[in-house]
Amino acid sequence: MRSRSLAGLAFIIAALWAGFWVWFGIASGIGEGLNVLGVIMHTVPGIAFAAAALSARKWHVPGGIALIAVAVAALWIFRYIPERLLTPAGLVIGVPPVVSGVMFIASDLRQRE
Repeated sequence: MRSRSLAGLAFIIAALWAGFWVWFGIASGIGEGLNVLGVIMHTVPGIAFAAAALSARKWHVPGGIALIAVAVAALWIFRYIPERLLTPAGLVIGVPPVVSGVMFIASDLRQRE
């Protein structure tokens, strides 16, 4: 796979993952009957995920590292490390950003060759 298409696929994975968490934050905030500030607070993790995805789109290696770091931080903050790491929720939180982060880094390494 060419490095450009690898980076494009990595961005699609990261963007879908971040978009899901933005949607989830909005939906859960509304579902809990929160005011606008509460809904925004529920959306903050998804916005952080989206920022990491957008940074990886522009700067593959630092952004890929940021995606991996955001995944580890989210798993740590939501208390999935170490006991519940392999649960379905832990995998949904952690696998897409790690995979896309590694793909961004690999894309950049291929482009340098």
